[in-house]
Amino acid sequence: MALYPLFPSTSSAVPAGREGYSLSLRSNRPSAGIQTLQKLGLLDQLLEVSITDLGEGNEKTGDKGGFVIWNREWKEVMKVRSKTPNGSPAAGIRINRASLRKTLAGAVEALPDTKDSFGERFLEIVEKTELESVAKLNAQDKISFPHSGHYITSPEYVDLEDKVVFLGDANHAVSPLAGNGADLALMDSWDFAESLVLSGSGGLGEAMEKYDNLAVGRARQVVKISHFSITVMHS
Repeated sequence: MALYPLFPSTSSAVPAGREGYSLSLRSNRPSAGIQTLQKLGLLDQLLEVSITDLGEGNEKTGDKGGFVIWNREWKEVMKVRSKTPNGSPAAGIRINRASLRKTLAGAVEALPDTKDSFGERFLEIVEKTELESVAKLNAQDKISFPHSGHYITSPEYVDLEDKVVFLGDANHAVSPLAGNGADLALMDSWDFAESLVLSGSGGLGEAMEKYDNLAVGRARQVVKISHFSITVMHS
């Protein structure tokens, strides 16, 4: 089984009009994107190019992070602050997508013996895809699914080269109102890599079971939270 980094390092890889797009990273459960960046040793670097407060600090607790809702006249309707967990420098941050992409790509390129051939493999997949098999669906939630079990042990697959592990939005998609998509992608990647390292004689099957136990329930919980957020914000 081959692992491919999915962070293009060139600016041309960012679609036109999306260079200034930003996303949120959080530290409150079930999200732990900020803690994952700490484990990767990248958080301090990213904090330098992030927004970590709402313009004014919480004088009582020192907590920073949260979100603000405005009406059409840009009058503040609601401001919610998140409590900063122990060991985290901020409850949440807002970061430019391109800055996050550049930092992650740089970290991947710095790894020894890293092979980035996903672009070539992806083009091959597209070229071999039968057009009649392509479906177009309206945007919707995608509930997380487990890999462990039949998918890993099926005799139809004779070696690991025929298996794909789905991380991030490939395994689960949630509404942007959840504010958890990037967090889940980071957490999935870390947990899968750690599961591979910690797996024993059980090999890939054991690693996938460890990963599924961490990722599947977490993602399904985020979907429920996003539905609650949509109900509140559209009420």
